[in-house]
Amino acid sequence: MAVGFMTLGLNDKHNIPFLFVIFGGTGDLTKKKLIPALYSLFRRGELSENFAIVLTGRKTMSEADYRTLMKENMRVYATEDLDEDVWNSFSARLYYRTMDFSVENETYERFQVFLIDLEIRLQTQGNRVYYLAVAPEFFGFITSNLYSHNMLENKSSWQRIMVEKPFGTSLKMASELNEEMLRAVPEENIFRIDHYLGKEMVQNIIAIRFCNSIFESLWNHQYIDNIQIISTELSGSRIGEVIMKMQEFSKICCRTIYFRCFH
Repeated sequence: MAVGFMTLGLNDKHNIPFLFVIFGGTGDLTKKKLIPALYSLFRRGELSENFAIVLTGRKTMSEADYRTLMKENMRVYATEDLDEDVWNSFSARLYYRTMDFSVENETYERFQVFLIDLEIRLQTQGNRVYYLAVAPEFFGFITSNLYSHNMLENKSSWQRIMVEKPFGTSLKMASELNEEMLRAVPEENIFRIDHYLGKEMVQNIIAIRFCNSIFESLWNHQYIDNIQIISTELSGSRIGEVIMKMQEFSKICCRTIYFRCFH
């Protein structure tokens, strides 16, 4: 969680108080990746004592039910054993709020009141990371509402926006998303994680091979002995799509193609 540490001039990143606010708290990204990762950081003592995770979702459930659900998911998706004592301490910091973030009404006002009350109780000093684990079309809407409800002031405390998903489906859409977000948040406070940056390269690898005069003469079985693809995750991966593309490629360009999948 390195967001904002250098700009704040703080040396001990483990002692920085803040709220980690996740929009999309019931989605796959949260249960498969974010909660296991945050639990791992907490277990290693790399998060402040003044720290909590606030999660929003459209599903109606109590905090107790949500914590139970996340524990069940941890048993499936975590990459390390679940320590009961550590989990009990960690899960006590999970706060779930039922919220339709796609509707512009008093929802954000009530949410801001809740966050301020939590910050006072936990002494997190107003520092927040907003993690948008939602579809890209909601990035701008959520950011705009956070801004209009004074939740992105960055004055006496800091707030950051993190987005993870394909950042649009085209350059035009990505540019529009950027413009919409930048109206509310300066560039230095936005952190983007796009885990499909290499997708088009794989999809178009045959066209790249035949249409590029440099590769056309070199990408063949005389120069390429084998291709190795390693998938380091099994859940939610799209390795099948990659394999199909590379099988087509291997018929033309190499003798052997190896696939290795491990967790």
